[in-house]
Amino acid sequence: SRRAHTAGNEYIEKILEIIKSNLRLTGERNSSDIGFKVGGDEFVFIVRGVDFGAMNEISNRIHEQIASNPELR
Repeated sequence: SRRAHTAGNEYIEKILEIIKSNLRLTGERNSSDIGFKVGGDEFVFIVRGVDFGAMNEISNRIHEQIASNPELR
């Protein structure tokens, strides 16, 4: 239904907001992180200049924020 589709889009947009809030997207000279949606419910984020440990921390932080968000349950 149209209502379910709208709700799904809002859900996906909230997830994308969480992803972007954890990336360096401030427009600063060295900010080169990118986050976007591909496909229906798949997301990609590209973070340059960080090692595996830092990327793991970013990924875990995003996961925790999504999992703990009451609007996304």
